[in-house]
Amino acid sequence: KSAPKIFPSDCFINFETSAVEINNFVRGLSPYPVARTLLDGKTLKIYGIHYKHSTEVGKAGSIESDGQNYLRISCLDGLIYLDQVQLQGKRKMAIVEFLRGYRLNT
Repeated sequence: KSAPKIFPSDCFINFETSAVEINNFVRGLSPYPVARTLLDGKTLKIYGIHYKHSTEVGKAGSIESDGQNYLRISCLDGLIYLDQVQLQGKRKMAIVEFLRGYRLNT
């Protein structure tokens, strides 16, 4: 029996889950069909992440960045650090390269 078809809408990350679940979700969907989230109303494909468990996290799904080295998103039990991303209409790139050319609307 074949596996069910995965639609693009099935690939959006639910940040109301644990860091380990999100890590496994991203790894399972990379390189295709790839995990996604929304950033300033545009689709952001996420190819690689790492995470840190933390008790001091913001609201699940809240985005923080220093504008140069990291872009992190709060989840249920920690922080998800994006490593490799692709913004809608752009090429895939490392997060430091992405942040060099993109200003967050926060």
